[in-house]
Amino acid sequence: MSGLHYRSVDELVAALKRIVNGQPALQNIAVDGEVLKARMSTNGHLYFTLKDSTGGGEIGCIVWASTVRRLSWLPKNGDRITVTGTVEIKYTTADLKLYAVKMEPAGIAQFYLQYQQLRARLEKEGLFDPAHKKPLPKYPMDIAVVTGDGTSGYQDVMHWLGQRWPVAKVKAYPCMVQGNSAPRDIIRALLAADQCGHDIILLVRGGGGFMELFCFNDEQLARCIYSLNTPVVTGIGHEDDMTIADSVADLRTNVPSAAVVESVPDINDVMNTLAVFENSMRISVNNAVARRKEAMKRITEMPVWSHPERLYEPYRMRIRSSEQTLMTVKEKTNRERTRLNSLYQQFQSIMNRKTQEWDRRISRSVYEMETAVRNRVNSEQTRCGQYEAKLNDSIKAAAEAKKKQFLSSVQLLDALSPLSILSRGYSVVLKNGAAVRRVGDTEPGDLLTVRLSDGEIFTEMKGKTVYE
Repeated sequence: MSGLHYRSVDELVAALKRIVNGQPALQNIAVDGEVLKARMSTNGHLYFTLKDSTGGGEIGCIVWASTVRRLSWLPKNGDRITVTGTVEIKYTTADLKLYAVKMEPAGIAQFYLQYQQLRARLEKEGLFDPAHKKPLPKYPMDIAVVTGDGTSGYQDVMHWLGQRWPVAKVKAYPCMVQGNSAPRDIIRALLAADQCGHDIILLVRGGGGFMELFCFNDEQLARCIYSLNTPVVTGIGHEDDMTIADSVADLRTNVPSAAVVESVPDINDVMNTLAVFENSMRISVNNAVARRKEAMKRITEMPVWSHPERLYEPYRMRIRSSEQTLMTVKEKTNRERTRLNSLYQQFQSIMNRKTQEWDRRISRSVYEMETAVRNRVNSEQTRCGQYEAKLNDSIKAAAEAKKKQFLSSVQLLDALSPLSILSRGYSVVLKNGAAVRRVGDTEPGDLLTVRLSDGEIFTEMKGKTVYE
């Protein structure tokens, strides 16, 4: 007997599987054909036959439900399509099938070639160079959204912006996001957004096939994004979709919701950070005020305030000593006068003229001495007054400087106070004494208090609108 002998059909099928499955020529292949006998199973799988348009060749195709759910377009009988997938034998019937992972209208290969050529040329020119990408602001407060009007991509962006960063101002620039006219319309919307001075521009679109997203591979659109002054964040298609617009953008994300997550902060994280900063600032201000109060206390407790006489007490003691010295001199002079008078009486007869002369000299000496003493006392009193005035001026100047420094600290504390924020036109809405942070915290009929910079307004809530 010649040739191989298979003991069972299962052995033959297993041999066929070893030959077919895993062959590089049958892995991740693309093939064109016409769709026949298309049907959807109850469990969501798509079955159809792919037939050659000129010959008679046919092959069965299977698209698993998980892949079907990711497709934005399903073929119908008679459509010419390009199927990408793997040829395998999976069951014991030796049934050869093409298991598809992607489907596109036929002729898409030419568009892939155009895409690859344009991408290579723009990359060579440097349009994809990270050095040319603009940094994103940390806290964007004015956001432009460029996408289709009312599309799922727009709804995703608005939902996530409302969740993560509701404080930002958002303006939509509706445009076409599919078709031959879409690139011009997207360029128009981008230029309009760029002229309005937004912080960032979100260019987004929901999922789709290669041809549905092909408008984002336009050369003029790529050059427009490259020339904008405003940072551009893209979220186009699914995770595995990569357009030329994504490569030129300052930041590329895989889906519209990710464009929001990657470009804006989470308001809860920001509020927590601000709370930490506020607490740190309050502690610093309180410590600074405490230090200033302690310094003022030390100044006010200085002896110069309670006993200023201690400053000039030494001078007063010197004056008293001088007075005592003068009294001693005066007493001595009187004694000398008595002695001279006695001598005068003893020698009156012979010293009359001399005595008179000595009386005049003594009188003149006494007058000059008294005058000198009075002048000296007046001079010392004047000097004490001058010292006292200078001391008072120094004390006043030091106190005034400390007062100005204290007032400056108080003004800085007032500038950092939350009340100063209210003076710039903001307000705080209170319900039962607590701040209202979301619309969902209130109901019609609630009594609310609106806190302004100069007082409070008491009002009753008539209705509400929730932005999503």
